[in-house]
Amino acid sequence: MKYSIIITYRDREKHLSQLLPVLQKKFQDKDYEIIISEQDDDKKFRKNDLYNIAVRDYSNGDVLIFHDVDYVPDENVTYEINDQPVYPCRRAIFLDENNLPKELEDIPTGYRGFRNDVGDHSGGVFMMTRDMWERIGGLNPLYVGWGLEDDDTRQRVRTHGYNWYRPDPEVGTFFVLPHEDNHPGIEDEHYLNNVEIAKKFQSNLGCGYNHSKGVVEKFETNNENLIWLKIR
Repeated sequence: MKYSIIITYRDREKHLSQLLPVLQKKFQDKDYEIIISEQDDDKKFRKNDLYNIAVRDYSNGDVLIFHDVDYVPDENVTYEINDQPVYPCRRAIFLDENNLPKELEDIPTGYRGFRNDVGDHSGGVFMMTRDMWERIGGLNPLYVGWGLEDDDTRQRVRTHGYNWYRPDPEVGTFFVLPHEDNHPGIEDEHYLNNVEIAKKFQSNLGCGYNHSKGVVEKFETNNENLIWLKIR
């Protein structure tokens, strides 16, 4: 079994330098590849497009791990999968610039309970087999900018008859690296458009990886397990 770890990325060099060594150590005894899927422009971030293109055209793993660059797994986190898509994050500890847990008041309000349990959250890291990804048609590429694309994925896998499996809390702790809150505000035109897309979930089920397009440059790295894509 081979693992494909896809990291969507732009302008987070420090985060990437912290995450990569942890993942490389965790998978060192497994057959794996890490694909950095970088958006190489200054337009609104299109995370699902970056995931779709990387998986569809460049990955060859049996298990797909979709990974935000600012979510670093604790040593006890497991990336094992069964017959359901897996959301491996049960607890999220937000860190400050000194890699210490943030004070509660320094964490965005909606995330303050994550240190105990993230609940039915869907962002950060999720996994599925390639067969599952094919069955659901990949991820919905209509979302532009911040918000709701991860919720769409969770609803999409459930609509196709899967559960959103969550492991035991003792093996599901991730550390969230410090960054500005990305929420653009409820009046942002792209966020409002994402809200409208979410309302039309059923109508958009046929929109998936075949609809993702981009101009891609592939770069070789010094690590045979690491692929770097720059996508416009």
